[in-house]
Amino acid sequence: ALAWQGRRLEFSNTTLGEMVSEFNRYNRHQLLVPDAALAALRFGGSFRPDDRAGFVRMLQENFGITGEERGLQTILRAAP
Repeated sequence: ALAWQGRRLEFSNTTLGEMVSEFNRYNRHQLLVPDAALAALRFGGSFRPDDRAGFVRMLQENFGITGEERGLQTILRAAP
């Protein structure tokens, strides 16, 4: 959901797939999660809708999820 007062995306125990869908609503650059098991993992946090790079960086630094940029897409995968 969008926290209107601060223009933030607020997530609590939300699947990565749902989080990605919300980010994709607000950005031309799209996030993709091709692995269903990864998409089903649950996370929480508060993010600016226009800070896709910060969201991906948080996933990389804290959860071992890599982000591979390809044009206007970033593919999220579990680190090997």
